[in-house]
Amino acid sequence: MRDAAPVLRVLKKRSAFLAVAAHRKRWVTTAFVVQAAPQVSGGDGEAACAIGLGLTTSKKMVGKKAVDRNRARRRLRALAREYLPLWAQTGHDYVLIARKDALTLDYERLKRDLRWALGKMGLGRD
Repeated sequence: MRDAAPVLRVLKKRSAFLAVAAHRKRWVTTAFVVQAAPQVSGGDGEAACAIGLGLTTSKKMVGKKAVDRNRARRRLRALAREYLPLWAQTGHDYVLIARKDALTLDYERLKRDLRWALGKMGLGRD
């Protein structure tokens, strides 16, 4: 029987984003920046099978138009929901920070960049 896909857990608190950034494990691609950190176990056992996901889009990185920032966020959210459970290690939190090219690059390129970044950070799984 095949293992169940890991559950994606959404990072909502600023402290979770800061904890991932403080770990200082990151990789930059043309469309986004990937930050990663091991999860701190909360004692409920959820950390062992979950993948934490946070998304950030800023005016400085993407542009001043809310339409553009929202589109970049939607594209990265779809990418992460589809491929992080397949490629990322469980028990880690990941933050994707959108860049300007997240608006224009085709989805296949975004997919390749995510897999490449996870592999370069040593957090990919096959």
